Amino acid sequence: YQYQWESSLTGSGWSLISGGTLSQYAPPALSQTVYYRRVVSSLPCASVVSDSVRMLVLPGLGNNQIGTAQTICQNTAPSALTGTAPTGGNGVYQYQWESSTASSGPWTPLSGVTSASYAVPVLSQSAWYRRVVSSFSCTSTSVGVQILVNVNLSQNTIGSGQTICQGTIPSSLTGT
Repeated sequence: YQYQWESSLTGSGWSLISGGTLSQYAPPALSQTVYYRRVVSSLPCASVVSDSVRMLVLPGLGNNQIGTAQTICQNTAPSALTGTAPTGGNGVYQYQWESSTASSGPWTPLSGVTSASYAVPVLSQSAWYRRVVSSFSCTSTSVGVQILVNVNLSQNTIGSGQTICQGTIPSSLTGT
């Protein structure tokens, strides 16, 4: 048998694929939708053309942003991380939020947190958050956003009360 692979951007007007003469063909990375078919011949018989197959190329995912860094006080809830509407893929999106204690990871998926936005719970320590968006086989991971938690103020004492005579200066009040 002799093989010849052909390609087309529209499903008609076929072009020979240079070097496409094996029984199988491994397409290169694609940036647009392409149709493929194979022509098989065996002399003296007439050539047979296969049905075509379409390699549908979806646009890459974009616009996966989740907000900006925040600084909060310990044991309070930050503002919700409101994600922008992604673009690309097949238009149907799945979300998974992840957290980490460092910007470089490791990242842990948050169980059951699968909506476009995330209402972060009350935090007692700083954390990083990011959103993974999937659409068909396309995936995009947002840049991580830090929620910086400042430790609550404590030990704000200023000394003790004093009893003094009128017109005298009290001892200085010293804070800890």
